[in-house]
Amino acid sequence: MIFPAVFAVSLTSLCYEVLLTRFFSFSQWNHLSFMVISIVLFGFGASGSVLSLMERRIPGLSARILDSHRFVLLLLLCSLTISGSFLAVKNIPLDYFRMALEWRQGAYLLITFLLLLVPFFCAGSVMSLAFAGMPAQSGWIYFASMLGSAVGALLPAALLPFLGEGRIVLCCALLLLLLIPLRWQSIRIRVQRWILPLTAALFLLTGALLLYRGGALLEIQPSPYKLLPQVLQFPDTSVGSRSNTIRGRLDMLESPYIRFAPGLSLKYTGALPPATFLVQDGDALFVLYDVTDDRSVEFSRYLHSYAGYALRSQPSPNKVLIFQAGGGLSLPSAVSAGAREITLLVEHPVAANLYRGRSPGAQLQSSLKVVAGNPRRYLARDGQLYDRIQVEAWGPSVPGMASLNQEHLLTMEAFRAYLEHLKPDGILILSRKLLLPPSDSLKVFATALAGLDALGIEEPGRHILLIRGWDSYTLLCSPTPVGQAEVADLREFCRALNFDLVFYEGIQPGEANRFNSFAEPFHFREIQILYRAFQEQRGGEYFRDYYLDISPARDDRPFHSRFTRWSKLGALFRSTGSRFYTLFLSGETVVLVVLGIAGLLGALLLLLPRLFSAHPELPPAGGEGGIRPARAVTYFLAAGAGFMFVEMAFLQSYTFVFGNPVIAFTIVLAELLVLSGIGGALSARWVLRTLPPLLIVLLVCGLGLLAFSGPLMQLLLRASGPGQALGSFLLLAPVALLMGVPFPVGLRLLVPSPRFRAFGWAANGVASVLASILAVPLAMTWGISRLLLLAAFSYALMLGMLLRRRTFPLP
Repeated sequence: MIFPAVFAVSLTSLCYEVLLTRFFSFSQWNHLSFMVISIVLFGFGASGSVLSLMERRIPGLSARILDSHRFVLLLLLCSLTISGSFLAVKNIPLDYFRMALEWRQGAYLLITFLLLLVPFFCAGSVMSLAFAGMPAQSGWIYFASMLGSAVGALLPAALLPFLGEGRIVLCCALLLLLLIPLRWQSIRIRVQRWILPLTAALFLLTGALLLYRGGALLEIQPSPYKLLPQVLQFPDTSVGSRSNTIRGRLDMLESPYIRFAPGLSLKYTGALPPATFLVQDGDALFVLYDVTDDRSVEFSRYLHSYAGYALRSQPSPNKVLIFQAGGGLSLPSAVSAGAREITLLVEHPVAANLYRGRSPGAQLQSSLKVVAGNPRRYLARDGQLYDRIQVEAWGPSVPGMASLNQEHLLTMEAFRAYLEHLKPDGILILSRKLLLPPSDSLKVFATALAGLDALGIEEPGRHILLIRGWDSYTLLCSPTPVGQAEVADLREFCRALNFDLVFYEGIQPGEANRFNSFAEPFHFREIQILYRAFQEQRGGEYFRDYYLDISPARDDRPFHSRFTRWSKLGALFRSTGSRFYTLFLSGETVVLVVLGIAGLLGALLLLLPRLFSAHPELPPAGGEGGIRPARAVTYFLAAGAGFMFVEMAFLQSYTFVFGNPVIAFTIVLAELLVLSGIGGALSARWVLRTLPPLLIVLLVCGLGLLAFSGPLMQLLLRASGPGQALGSFLLLAPVALLMGVPFPVGLRLLVPSPRFRAFGWAANGVASVLASILAVPLAMTWGISRLLLLAAFSYALMLGMLLRRRTFPLP
């Protein structure tokens, strides 16, 4: 019974974890998705701490619970809290935009944290009891837990298109109820009388909710600040169809009133062309224009992104490559310019199928090829040259809300790849929203300069043009220098449509801020200062002194749409009109709040048992010497931190490789858990002397991955589908297998009693929580690969704790 229970509880808890990441991605933005990992690990750690306290008062309690009806009650509680916490959290009015103004929003965040903690505390209690009550089987328990977790991580991908998040949560609750008959013989007769009706009632209630078709009770609602709930308030606007997959939810809207025209000249007096609107995860808007309609062709010529096609000194484009990460203005622009071969890259396969139905048709002499998948992977494997490459990535509807997203279309390596795929007279076209203070445009400009510099171009400023409207801007970049004829064409284009020049080599101050005028030419001035610093080899000094983080993005430190620099917070506060609440319009603030909550709860969990106060020395169960209490705690803390730093590093690196964070999360989690579980099972008979060599190997692997992670990820990106799957598995497999050994072996041999083992489980969980939260800002600030350096340090610390034992036989 114990092994099936461990497997099932691990399966349901990991399935629920993946579903909660989808829940927060849709109901809020991605800021709270990372919190799910910390909640899961915190629940597991808290269970170990509580069990440790109980074992101190009642020795042998774990074994007695495993053999009694109380274990069945724990499974019932797991089932009830999974479904109950989901329904409760769904109805909490959490709004972290108001966190700086309303104290109760902080309370709502804490309540959300604690409510979601309960089911994972119950699930962790099952694991803690198994580890503490069956120490000789710790390797096989670890294997059952990791195997169940891996299956649970993969399950949402298969079930989401058919059931949706809410019904899958209820299926998890039902699965745990089905375990109870397996323990029926261990339940006392008098207890059976009320457990049976309770189980039946929960089963029927969950089944009724599962079959409920009303939708409102189980359906996830997006944040009111997102695009979808706002446009649904328009008259005659409704959701026509819906698709829900692991890649995200896609809603097709039917409305005569939705408009999308960033960068449209105010001189355009016609009606906007009809379009079909798709909204991904409640906020990312995709617009499908009918390019056979003359209104779409005419409309597109009034966009500032059309400047890349309007340079008369350049030949008409024949081949165009479009990266569609939102919006939909690129396709009508390419058709309007007379492009004959158009390749359109869209990540979501459902959106790609809809675009395939929008072929320009033979009458326009344009062919359309639509590809679904990772745009960077397509670019890495494509050997063609293009006349135009157009990147459309407008970002979220609310600036700052994508600050935890990884945008690999806007990195230095991406710019270099774009330029390498352009013909000598080709042009890269990139359009984005315009922000004040100048930030997004500065970061993109700096990244373009870095990409040109990486290609060995001596005067990169001569290859860049930048124009803006009142709400957005377009950057043009070419592999060859921009001549006077192209500059004259751009001047005429801007004069005719009232767009403002921001940058070209030799621009005069009087040419900027003429039509869409700000109080001062903010963007022109800052880009000029940045460009002069770059010419004088003072780029690094400029980036350090500027009050926002606008240093060039790289694949190891991708474009996060976040610009806050904590060391310059005072200057940022003054530049935004001394409005305190504006500092909270970033996901990083939520990270800090959750880190504070986790730190306080973690300290409480570790200090609460006071296990080692009366035990200065802990003899290991295997009789191989002694280890001091502080070193034992440090060992388990480092084990949790090292494991989590490796997991987060691979999670963010594989987001680049696979192009989607949820897919990367599923793959990394499944592989890591299965292989580390196998490692735990294989280590069931290991002795303590084998740990130091293993930790040395882990240390070397971490440093090796740190040194070669960049080239290895590029190789995976260029690999074929099977090659990518095999390569990603082989890269992670050795490390994952070895990482499954130190914790169960240390739990079995370093600590002597159930309550000390429970505390080791708690310390491991608390360290994993804090590492999972810290990994987010650390990767954004230092780079993804630096997480591997922290993992190597953690394993070196574990090695130091073992080597400083009082007596240690050499291997």
